[in-house]
Amino acid sequence: MRAIDCWVNVSQGGSKNQAFMQKVRETTFRNSPDFFKDIEATELVDHMDAHGVAKAVITIAVGAPNDRMIAFTEQYPDRFVLGCYVDPKRGMQQLWELEAIVNDHQVAQAKLTPFKIDLP
Repeated sequence: MRAIDCWVNVSQGGSKNQAFMQKVRETTFRNSPDFFKDIEATELVDHMDAHGVAKAVITIAVGAPNDRMIAFTEQYPDRFVLGCYVDPKRGMQQLWELEAIVNDHQVAQAKLTPFKIDLP
């Protein structure tokens, strides 16, 4: 059976100095040396093929879409879609930003990341 990975972060390098991400690396990912590595699309496809993953959802922030991450879906449209995390505290503005991304790109999900918006 082929799997779908519904939460892929391809740009972890930028979160290296955030204390909570250090804790995630230690506790959840057992201090993986690759945790803070930025990964390229071709490398990720090779990794997915080796582990039976058919499709992956690239996680992006609605308010700050990242061209590098969006390029994954453009380079491999059959393998990648976007998963947009939203901040409901930003109200309609956040929904309009989500709508703009959905209109222009392959989006499979909208999701909340409670710790990113200071909620338990």
